[in-house]
Amino acid sequence: MKKCIVFIILFLLTGYQILKAQQNLFNIPSGDITPRGKLFYQHQINVYGVNAVESKWHFVYGLGKNWDAGINIVNTKFNLKPESGQQWFKMNDDLQKSPVSPLALLTLQKGFQLTDKLKFNVGTQAGTNLTGENHFAHLTYGVAQYEFGHHNKIVVGPYWTNMAFVGAGNSTGLLIGYEIPISKRWYVMGDFITGNHSNSVAAIGGMYNLTKRIQLCAGAIIPNINSQSASYGMVFEINIMGWDIWSDEK
Repeated sequence: MKKCIVFIILFLLTGYQILKAQQNLFNIPSGDITPRGKLFYQHQINVYGVNAVESKWHFVYGLGKNWDAGINIVNTKFNLKPESGQQWFKMNDDLQKSPVSPLALLTLQKGFQLTDKLKFNVGTQAGTNLTGENHFAHLTYGVAQYEFGHHNKIVVGPYWTNMAFVGAGNSTGLLIGYEIPISKRWYVMGDFITGNHSNSVAAIGGMYNLTKRIQLCAGAIIPNINSQSASYGMVFEINIMGWDIWSDEK
């Protein structure tokens, strides 16, 4: 049985506040929490070669008191030129064949402001695949974000996951990321997931603040040397925030 999901997202964009970074880097949490009553939406497209495309939807709502929650739809894969016997929309419920897909996940994060420059987040993304035999999938993590200089940020922390989420390979490892502004609109950023599963890649690229509430991101996907299932590709993102992403600071 095939299940269909329709999202209608209404953004009420109000208020001019302080600088806020995106809620995610390319593939890992940024260490930021969505402000109370505000919305964050990210749409990510991964392109692998000429025919293979993967789409990811990420929607978050700020709950207040350094909590946010949301919905992710990931591992949505398309074969643009399917061969005989193949489908253009890839679905998988076999744990022995890479991650199951597509996945619908609920997300929950809690942030702790330890110092002016250091914060720590714990969170989880947990859910199941949408077709065939259902399998529980999760990514659970804790990341520290340290800010130095003028909004330069480093993010690092451990993660724990399972085969349904990432396929065969290790279930624990490290998340590492960085974000470095080179001007008010342009940022250099990237992230790295250690391990040998399908998500064990580095993503290296940049971000452009198109408006006060819209960011465009692009980068290269580079598999880890010991990963057997990750692929080279390109990543493209659009982020839409319910708050202004920079302040009027001098």
